[in-house]
Amino acid sequence: MPNGDIKTKVKTKISTKTMILVAVGLIIYGAAFAATILSLPQSNDNIPPSQPSSACTSSANLNSGTNYYVASTVSQNGVVVPDVCAKDQNGWPIGTEISSSQGTVILGSNDVLKYMCFPNGWQGNGSACSNPDGCADRIVYTCPNGCENGACIPNACVDSDGENFYTAGIVSGPSATLQHDTCAKDQATTGYPLGQQIQTEQGPHVVGANDVFEYVCRPNGWNGGQTGQSHCSVPTGCENWVIYTCPNGCQDGTCICPDGNCFQCTGETPSNMILCPGDYYGLTANTAKLIVNKCTDTRKCEYTCSPGYALSSDGVCIQCAQANQPPASGQSCCPGLGLILQGNLCVICAQAGLSGNCCPDLIKNSAGVCACKPGLTLTSAGCMGRPSISFSVSPTRINSGGSATLKWSASNATSCIASNGWSGEQGIQGSKTVSPKITTKYSLTCKGLVGSGSISATVTVK
Repeated sequence: MPNGDIKTKVKTKISTKTMILVAVGLIIYGAAFAATILSLPQSNDNIPPSQPSSACTSSANLNSGTNYYVASTVSQNGVVVPDVCAKDQNGWPIGTEISSSQGTVILGSNDVLKYMCFPNGWQGNGSACSNPDGCADRIVYTCPNGCENGACIPNACVDSDGENFYTAGIVSGPSATLQHDTCAKDQATTGYPLGQQIQTEQGPHVVGANDVFEYVCRPNGWNGGQTGQSHCSVPTGCENWVIYTCPNGCQDGTCICPDGNCFQCTGETPSNMILCPGDYYGLTANTAKLIVNKCTDTRKCEYTCSPGYALSSDGVCIQCAQANQPPASGQSCCPGLGLILQGNLCVICAQAGLSGNCCPDLIKNSAGVCACKPGLTLTSAGCMGRPSISFSVSPTRINSGGSATLKWSASNATSCIASNGWSGEQGIQGSKTVSPKITTKYSLTCKGLVGSGSISATVTVK
């Protein structure tokens, strides 16, 4: 799972030397926020901690756990503090010894100081939070590939086989860890026992002997299928897994396909491309592979460019420049990674709530902080507007016994529901043939992260 094996170094305050260092930090972060941090008691202090006067809030999406690959901010007592790379701050020089949950560690140039809100009742090594509204504190994490702009620099997620249940593949994630496709029966003693119910992208699932754990790459901004509990906010993609029940059993990390009689995505796998999420599910026939610029939910076996590549005008995925790389001749900064060209380098742009070179969909406000453009709202998926729906019917007038086609497409939407002349959940884009016996109104309501929108169309029966 993304960030599943990350080791963290939690800063605590148990020594006089550490308290001196914190005092130095007051110069940088301001007395108000420092007072909030220092509200956590020392390990040898029996005096109850002072209570911060306001709730601790974080700009990070905490449902996905601690994400060291995206910079965020913490706010309490009117002070906003951003994540910072150790090499870019002046409070604790590189090489300084600080206390952590693992013991004394030395602050390194690859470390990131990640500010977080810890809940009431949280216990650390010599630190605790007894404030009902939470307490601000920081975690120190050593980035495998270095730190830039308050976040770890990630490797691109690479999947050797795409979401292919009939090939045993390997996924390398942001921290360069390797994950192998595995049969459930082969990991039952080290992972999830057979018969255990677990949460997956597809919803709750009871692990069976014929299941395969298929490791996959999910793109930046992806939200986890039916459960919504898994999502990716790492610029270069995240590793995850899906479970598929092999009709004929699983062997060596792949579904068994007797006599080759299995439905698959057919044709040559395009170079530097990955299968769109979920496009191997529900195949009822062999389906030709299709190259697309962006995944849709209208067909199966769609392929889009792998992280680190972009689709050219002639339909080929060509390499693009990633973070802290100069674009080669004919290249650009990789799309969808939050990169902008600064000088001759592609750099990670500043997200909402941070200062610096703002990402393309942001503007700098009067305080010099990046914010959403007017009309947009900051959500866990970035700056979003209200859902916008296009809905049409053709023809609008039919004879009795005739039919018409409804077509719709919604942007900034996560789900759509039909009402009046039709019903049920619909995709965010699609079409449907209807044959009303009388003049009928068809309505569609689509919901997003920022509100909802409705639209209607009428078929007149002559």
